[in-house]
Amino acid sequence: MEHPSFPPAESISPEQQRASTLARVPILGLAGADLGSGRMLEDHSDSHSHFVSLGYGDEANPSGPFVSTTTHVSSHLPLAYVVAPARDVLVHERDRLFERSGVDEPDEIGARVRNVRLSVDEQSLSAQVRSAGTLWAAQARVPIELRPAGSGPRDRVVVSVVSRGVPLEQVRLTLVTDLLPFWAARDEWLAAQRPRPPRPRDPLPEVEGMSALEELVQSAVHSRASRPGRARSQAPRRSLDDVRREWQVALDTQMRYARQERNEANQSIMMLVSQLRELSASVDWWDRAGSAATAEAIRYTVFDSAVPSRNAQLLWRRAMDHVPARAAWLSEWERWHRDWFEEPA
Repeated sequence: MEHPSFPPAESISPEQQRASTLARVPILGLAGADLGSGRMLEDHSDSHSHFVSLGYGDEANPSGPFVSTTTHVSSHLPLAYVVAPARDVLVHERDRLFERSGVDEPDEIGARVRNVRLSVDEQSLSAQVRSAGTLWAAQARVPIELRPAGSGPRDRVVVSVVSRGVPLEQVRLTLVTDLLPFWAARDEWLAAQRPRPPRPRDPLPEVEGMSALEELVQSAVHSRASRPGRARSQAPRRSLDDVRREWQVALDTQMRYARQERNEANQSIMMLVSQLRELSASVDWWDRAGSAATAEAIRYTVFDSAVPSRNAQLLWRRAMDHVPARAAWLSEWERWHRDWFEEPA
């Protein structure tokens, strides 16, 4: 009998979610940590997966000491859709540090990848670790004997550990049996945060043509890995305020030239950006023809032009929210590339 999907997060209250997490996720944390009590960093549920991230130590200092443990569980999706490779885990850690303290770490140089044993209570798990200086990330499959009774036998479970300034040999994990202290520490941390005074904002630039949309697409594409084995652009990172301003300038452009109201223009830009982010991650010709694909997608989005890739543009309306429909959408883009960029045989 197939294990049922997790209930949607919106169907239960925050209190119920806090209480029910341990029934589905074998949460791993630090054992005997010398970094003080941990706090909940992040918690997420949807119909197919769940993850819980705990943090220990000085999370705003690039030198640490800091350790985070993230337990991922998926009932149906392949692990590739749930857990990022260790390289991307380190990228996300640099993003977290930037958002937390404004420190923009440079790209990793000379990272080492090796297989290690990760200590969990009385066991040890086979793990792969990627390290760059004193920053490292390790990932390991969690065996079924460590999982709670509420998780299904087909659930895929992985733990990711990220550390700043704490040697891997000193990290020991344990199965967490009580999350309330972590939630309480999170609530105390949130209550102690002082709102930052708003910084003076420069007026939005006035732009002509489609440059604002082009820059928005370029930023969105560069913010994720393009294909397996191709590293994501990591720097320079930008603040959320800068990202919002970039989106606003693009939104003004769409409203002006497409003659759309704000909500319609915002939806159009979301479709444009999501399509090109997905396309850049799905094809091996993006570096050669990505600029042409971007130009066509913008012409279609703004002016509803009869561009050669129009069929692909139309298909994205369904493929954006329906993964099985993406094969037809991608096939149209591949046909477009063959027709316009490949030499005839």
